[in-house]
Parts: sequence; C-alpha cells; structure tokens
Amino acid sequence: ITTEKKTVNETIHYQGAGNQTPADHTASVEFTRQVSTDAVTGAKTYGAWSADQSFDAVKSPELKGYTADKAQ
Repeated sequence: ITTEKKTVNETIHYQGAGNQTPADHTASVEFTRQVSTDAVTGAKTYGAWSADQSFDAVKSPELKGYTADKAQ
C-alpha cells in the first residue's frame, strides 16, 4: 500500500483599487489517498481522497473609499 498526494492551490486576485490594490491571496491544501497494488496482476485499487481538508474563508481586505463586492 502506498499513499498518493495531490496539492490543490487557491488564488484570490484583487483588482480595481489602483496602487492600493492588495496583493493576491494564495493558499494550498493537500489531499491523500491509499493505493493498493495487486502483487500478481499489478492492478491498482484506489481509495477515496481524504475529504477533511478545505480552504479557510478569506475576509476581503478593507480599503478606505472602496467597497468589496464580496465580504469573503
């Protein structure tokens, strides 16, 4: 049995505030699953991807004179 890993990336790109525009927000989450290989046939059986990870909510930055179209 081996473990397979997959990294998923999230990027939130802010725009429209000129030189006050915040930098992009980036985050990563890693998912894993078990892989079993049959010793005779070499056939692989895959388990379910781990489901306990998720991206945290990101509060929109507050800038004087600007209103975000989404709070999170």
